[in-house]
Amino acid sequence: MSRDSHLTILLVDDNPQIRSFLRPALEDSGFRCVEAADGDEAVYLVEESNPDLIVLDIELGDPDMDGLDVCKRIRNLGHTIPVIFLTVRATVEDLEHGLQVAGPGSDYVRKMEELRRMQVEGKGMGDVQVAIKAPDTHELIARIRARLPNDVQQFDADLRIDRCRMIVEKRNSEGWLETPLQQMEYEVFTMLVAANGRVVGTWDLFDQIFHSEDDETDDIAIDNYKNRIWVCISNLRKKIDPDGTHNYIQTVHGIGYRFRAVNPS
Repeated sequence: MSRDSHLTILLVDDNPQIRSFLRPALEDSGFRCVEAADGDEAVYLVEESNPDLIVLDIELGDPDMDGLDVCKRIRNLGHTIPVIFLTVRATVEDLEHGLQVAGPGSDYVRKMEELRRMQVEGKGMGDVQVAIKAPDTHELIARIRARLPNDVQQFDADLRIDRCRMIVEKRNSEGWLETPLQQMEYEVFTMLVAANGRVVGTWDLFDQIFHSEDDETDDIAIDNYKNRIWVCISNLRKKIDPDGTHNYIQTVHGIGYRFRAVNPS
């Protein structure tokens, strides 16, 4: 199974138009997405793809298996994958029951009126473009992120880090490219990220990274440490932004560095 499976979303909806805009929206946000059009396919893909989260339509158009039935089958198989229900007409009682069945970490998002009209009237792709811009899509993605494992941090659509494995993943035309970080690279990178866009001084990096080493105060030792920081920054830039288009790590001359990324939404 590919590394992308760590961020796999299973999208279950019987309406192909809804899947046709939700899937690109999820993929543009950096997730891998697999689709199911009915309950049986959904249960199969849970076993086959081992998704991290399921986006599940409550009303699947099958009188014998709606979204709640799918969720029950998945739970009976022993899977505790978080579920986010999509709904248009579900009652409060249905939602409360669904969240009880789905268990901890689960949630729901109501479909917008555009989506309901698309379902009922079978409208064309022009209306899909309107729906893409609607806030419910952003709400769904935000709720997905809140329920994914927190050892993977997504910075934008093209960059994420697996903190457990000290690996950055950069998306290119062929998919996600994994690049391991050295310990010092990882420490510097996480310090810059934790600053949340603020400048981190060169001496702050120096003190944090070398605090456990022997106290050497001569000029040669200090220059050596500073050179190691500079080399580390240079290597990080090559690893997380090899073509130089994003300028994730910015130099603030005479002060230090800062990490800037467009927070995915």
